[in-house]
Amino acid sequence: MLLTGIISDLRRAFPAAKLILFCGKSNREAAMLIKSLDQVVVLPLSRPLKAIWTMRQHRADVVLDCGQWPRIDALLTWAADAGCTVGFRTAGQFRHYAYDHRVEHSDQLHELDNFRNLVRVLGVQTQAPPTLAPPRDDGGVNRPRLKRPYLVFCPFSSGSCWRSKQWPLGHWAELVDRVTE
Repeated sequence: MLLTGIISDLRRAFPAAKLILFCGKSNREAAMLIKSLDQVVVLPLSRPLKAIWTMRQHRADVVLDCGQWPRIDALLTWAADAGCTVGFRTAGQFRHYAYDHRVEHSDQLHELDNFRNLVRVLGVQTQAPPTLAPPRDDGGVNRPRLKRPYLVFCPFSSGSCWRSKQWPLGHWAELVDRVTE
């Protein structure tokens, strides 16, 4: 979800560019809500050679690796054969060797600011907040139309240290109550 801000900034900076988000199948539905994208490509991450082949079919000029830890992301970025690659130098991961341009991943910054640092390498001024488009009617699926402002909450953490980042559900309930007041 945090990537939506930098995707908007990239669209503003490069209006004629084709913006493609490569993701795993678990992120596809959320990716479809990002209005600044031209295409979402689901990579078969359990089949790395096929994932590499899929990325190479799109002949990207620039690939930004927004992953912070998985080394497979760095490998796919390197193997995509793009003209320019940008990714994080994350402590203890040794994944940064795959990139043309490396950005220090800092645990002292909000993750959105880490992502913003990636696009600054391309000379992009970043300020857009994370934003999702309301669900679209896709010609058969009966989805409700949102007629007033809405908020999206993501109460679950992921990754190997998800328990240390997980906020208690009672805190989420309190936040929802406060926001709706």
